[in-house]
Amino acid sequence: MFLCFILLLGIFGITHGTTDTAKFTAIDCAKYGNGNYVFGCNNTYWTCFNLYTYKFTCFGDLVLDPDENKCNYREKARLCQNSNLQQDTPYRALELFTCKGKHDGLYSSGFCDSFYYSCQNGTKNDLPCQQEQFFDNMMQRCDFKENVDECQEDKLQPRPLAQPAVPRKSWSFPATAVPVAPGPV
Repeated sequence: MFLCFILLLGIFGITHGTTDTAKFTAIDCAKYGNGNYVFGCNNTYWTCFNLYTYKFTCFGDLVLDPDENKCNYREKARLCQNSNLQQDTPYRALELFTCKGKHDGLYSSGFCDSFYYSCQNGTKNDLPCQQEQFFDNMMQRCDFKENVDECQEDKLQPRPLAQPAVPRKSWSFPATAVPVAPGPV
């Protein structure tokens, strides 16, 4: 009986529990730089930050969608829809909106979207518009699509799409470490 259980567990693991991540090693952060990376349509992805590699897994049946830089449903992720994309090539997720260097205020994504960002003291908050409304950057409020300049046919911007990651040509490091004086406590 125990032997049958082990055999079934092995078969189940082979047919249902394996993922494509087994054939991929972690991304080389020294080679590619900071960001989120995924190999094709996959629920496992790697984050590089200051030369350190961190492995993450999207919850449940979600996969990392590098065009949105978030875990998403397979049917919404372009990498899962296009069989011509290279599944063994790392794709770098697009950069997220940041409040770094921005004044306090409200910001659009730059596209016809039903959400917007609020920057307060360098901290970003994602905010939704009410149902069926889109953020109007000029008026600094949500409104119906026909009233929002960014949503008009002649002004619609195509969203950028994630591309295969390109290794950096070289890294430049200072020849010697420079001590940093401690700041006020």
